[in-house]
Amino acid sequence: MRFTVTGATGFIGRAFVRRALADGHTVRALVRDPAVALPDAVERAVGDLTRPETLAPALRDAEAVVHLAAQLGDWGPEAAFVRANVEGTRAMLDAARSAGVGRFVFTSSLVVYGEHLLGAQPCDEDRPFGKKLVSAYARSKVAAERACQETATATFAPTIVRPGNVFGPGSKFWVDEVVAALRTSGVPVVDGQRPLAHLAYVDNVVDVLLRAALAPGAAGRAYNVNDAEGVTWWRYLRDMAAIAGAALPSKIMPGPAAAAIAAVMEATARALRRKKRPLLTRESVRLFRARAPLPITRAETELGHRPLVPYATAMERVRAYVARGVT
Repeated sequence: MRFTVTGATGFIGRAFVRRALADGHTVRALVRDPAVALPDAVERAVGDLTRPETLAPALRDAEAVVHLAAQLGDWGPEAAFVRANVEGTRAMLDAARSAGVGRFVFTSSLVVYGEHLLGAQPCDEDRPFGKKLVSAYARSKVAAERACQETATATFAPTIVRPGNVFGPGSKFWVDEVVAALRTSGVPVVDGQRPLAHLAYVDNVVDVLLRAALAPGAAGRAYNVNDAEGVTWWRYLRDMAAIAGAALPSKIMPGPAAAAIAAVMEATARALRRKKRPLLTRESVRLFRARAPLPITRAETELGHRPLVPYATAMERVRAYVARGVT
């Protein structure tokens, strides 16, 4: 298949490009800088999601779009997330439909479930979006999913993939920053040993993205993806502390207290117009408190997906990455 990929230089994007090329597909990457580092086999198409008039060359003869480009994080100006994640997605959807592209896969996030993550009921793909979304990132992902739904026609029905917390060698948020925090200030364990980490190893996410793009029946469907091993934050942080050569996490914070502290930290940062992310945010606390299962049954039954990399193997790869001193 001929793929056009946005966000090809990002953490998930690099892994998707490697897998697609290895499987014999052709890849064109939408890039703003033609000199950006990509495998030689990847064609570069210069364009910018914030300038819709530049997108057509990237979609010439494309059979599928995998849209990974996004503003990431749990802190930042609302306008930046809207511009990149909502308006940028709308621009790519419109350009792909106009170009006659048959398949479009949008990468969303588990954060769209919002407060439902804190409950006991599973967050399957039919669960409504959360109504109490506590970050600009979450609100932008919900708005982008709605744009996918609104754009859908009988011949162009985008597929949505909702990864859990994506990790692996090179993960900024769940490896690099966790290692740095464990080695300095430490990482609090919120709500004790029960909350679920909903980890999604990057190669497992890529497998669902690729299968979703190739399966005709995936059009118009949404799919959760995570490693489905029930790993808790308690286990992950203790394993990461051992890898980082740091003290085991010992700060136990009750969830409501952590959420209240995060709210105060956010309010203070906004009042002082600080650009730097607060130590705690309401979104990060919510993720650390998650208890609702995130089933991947639909990806398994409809796409034939099985997690390729188990947690033990993933952590050995993370261990080797950290040992190289990359973080």
